[in-house]
This record gives sequence, C-alpha cells and structure tokens, in this order.
Amino acid sequence: MEKRISVFPSSVMVDQRVQISVTGLDAGSKVTIRSFMLAEKYRFEAHGHFIADQNGQIRLTHSHSVGGSYKGVQPMGLFSCMQPSPGQRSGIRYSKKDITTPLIVTLSLHNEHIDTKMLQTNESIASTQLRRWYLADHCERIVVRNGRIRGSLIKPKGRGHFPGVIDMFGHAGGLLDFRAALLASHGFAVLALAFYNYDDLPTDINEISVEYCDEAVQWFSNEPYVIKGGIGVCGVSFGGTIGLQMASRFPDKISASVVISSPIAVIEPPIKYKGKPMPYLDFDRGKSKLLPDGSLRAKGCYRDVREVSEDTKIKIENIRKMLFIVGEDDEDFDASLHASEAVKRLHANARNSDDYEVLYYPGTGHLIEPPYRPVTTMSYHRIADTLIKWGGNIEDQAKAQEDAWLQVLGFLHKHIGVNASSKL
Repeated sequence: MEKRISVFPSSVMVDQRVQISVTGLDAGSKVTIRSFMLAEKYRFEAHGHFIADQNGQIRLTHSHSVGGSYKGVQPMGLFSCMQPSPGQRSGIRYSKKDITTPLIVTLSLHNEHIDTKMLQTNESIASTQLRRWYLADHCERIVVRNGRIRGSLIKPKGRGHFPGVIDMFGHAGGLLDFRAALLASHGFAVLALAFYNYDDLPTDINEISVEYCDEAVQWFSNEPYVIKGGIGVCGVSFGGTIGLQMASRFPDKISASVVISSPIAVIEPPIKYKGKPMPYLDFDRGKSKLLPDGSLRAKGCYRDVREVSEDTKIKIENIRKMLFIVGEDDEDFDASLHASEAVKRLHANARNSDDYEVLYYPGTGHLIEPPYRPVTTMSYHRIADTLIKWGGNIEDQAKAQEDAWLQVLGFLHKHIGVNASSKL
C-alpha cells in the first residue's frame, strides 16, 4: 500500500486548525513528520516522531508525538512549534509582511525517528503542501494616507457596518498588519496603525505624538463603514500602551481595549504631547543581564511603576472595558506587576471586575501573538541593537497563543459598538 501524508483542508486561514494524517504504513513503524516553510527570506520548520497504529495510520488529532519539536497530542504542533531552520543567524523573528500572499507549508514523511540536522538532507517518502492565508477572500486591504495618518485598512468587502479596531505593535515601528488581517477575517474593520519609521512618518521614535494618535481615533471612529457606539484598540508591548492612552482620552469613542504585555505608564522613549515629552518610566540598561545565549534580559530595567508620580501613569480608570494578557515568564518587561497595579488602580477608583479581565499564562513570554505560527522567545531588536530575550518556552507559549486569540476575538465581539451605560 502506498505511503501517503495528507492535510485537510489544504487551504485555510492561519488561525484555523487542519487535520494531518498518514496512511499506508506498517503497524508499529516509526516515522518522522516534518513541516517546513519559507517566510520572507528565512526558513522555519518543526517535526514530530510518531509510531503507526495497528492499522498503519497516524492522525495528529489523536496520535502522540514521542519526540522532536514537541511531545504529546498537539494537532497543530507542527505549526505552533516551528522554529528557524539550522544554519541561519540568531535572533530571527517570524513575520509576514505581504499578507496578500499565502504561506506555503510543506509536510513531509520520513522513515525512522530522526533529528533536525538529519532532516536537512534526508529524503522524504511522501509529501504534500498546505496554503495558509492571513487575508481572507471576502476581505480587502486599502493603504491609508489620510491627513497625517499612515497605515493600512483591512476589512470585509462592502459598505458595512463592521465593528472597528485600531491595531498596533511595538517599538520596532514600521507597519505590521498580519494580525489586522486575521481580525478582519472574523468580521472586523481594522486600522493597522503605523506611528513611526513608515512611509513619510518620522524615522525617530522620539517624535511619536499624542496628537497623531488622537487624529487616528477621531478619523477611524467616524468612518461610515464602522459601527457606532465605540471602536476597539488592540496592542502588544508599546502598542498596548498607546492603546491605553487612546482609550483613556476617548472613552466616548473607544469601548474595548486589548492590552498584551504592556505598561500602564508611558515608558522611555516617551510620547510627546504639545511638543514636549510626557512624564515617563526611564530605562536603565545597566540593570540588564547578558544571558549565555547572547541575548539581553531587560526585565527590571524600567523604573518601578509603584514609585513614580501619578502624572506618569495612564488614567486607566477612564477606560471602559479592558482585557489584559500577561505572560508569566516575560523576560523583557514585568507585565505581571503592571497588570496587578492596574487592578489595584481600578479598584481604588470604584471600578468593578465586570470592567476588566486579566489572563495570566505560565511559561509564556512577552510576544503573545496569533496562534499556529512560530513562537519567538528571542530576537534582534532594532532600537536596542542587540538580541532581546522575550521569555517563555515554545510549548507553553503555543498553547497560550491559541487560547489568548480566542479570548481576544470573544472580548472584541462582545464589547465593540456598545454605548457606555454610565459615565466613568
């Protein structure tokens, strides 16, 4: 009987599960299943070691991996546990810049249980391919150049109305819109907002201004295709802090805020307001730690948020609904401390638990991203000009990203477009 590896469906969205199966094996035979993809110019892969059942079959929905990139039953482990292939530079972070094209993943079957190094030259006995998309067929991407605002608008085709979200990333700058594309595939109209180092925006991170962010909120929330009653903001790291600033300034326009691994105070380098830097948490690089793998552990470098003046902290008590997502093994920033301080501040201002939720994920680092994609525990940081340790371990973080994504979607669908029931 011919040995075959198959995947169903063979063309899916990145955040959708697939079913991988192998047939035609001898009962009890040992095989390795490898996943491989080329993303931009970098190679990523994962593999699992499996033993065929009495029918000579393997089904990743039920079959245990006994070794390789992960162990146990993980139907999407060959995607979630992908890492850079051997022979590439250190500090590669997976990213999809062109969301209009699919990721092509090759799944290959190999005799015996073999390791990553051997897989680079080992001949497969069967293979198949899978297309994974960020941009759904029913969605469109539009370049945004409105006033000073720069970014991309990704939304379902047509006039709407759709729940609106402003999506932002961190200090690296530029424009990343892969998360915006996935959100759009779930029915949202999303402004992926760039705030520096993109198009004709300033190249200096010190030139980010509150006024620019305010302009983005005012414009997007009033677009005719956006449901009225309040938009959402979603941000990771520095992008989450900007989102909190927006939501605290415009509670009448922003009804839901997703905050991933973010400070509840302005951090260095600070945002400008009326041309002057806002009060901020300064960064002491002398408190960082160089780790054996050559990366820098920055946790503890920012001044303790409990020791700064009130004008440094964001007035989160003004924000309507909040979802804080925290990796308990964040090596870049003490996200757990800032989340706990957020809760204390909310309680001190008579806000109840219906107004916020905090999700804590063990074994999870700073970069909590959409699921079924390579986990980044360390990467090169352009501003720091060094490798930064983000923290987390691959298996725990992969599970956290799957759960967190479902929580984000549910939270945004529940709270966007909902008018404030009381004055905060």
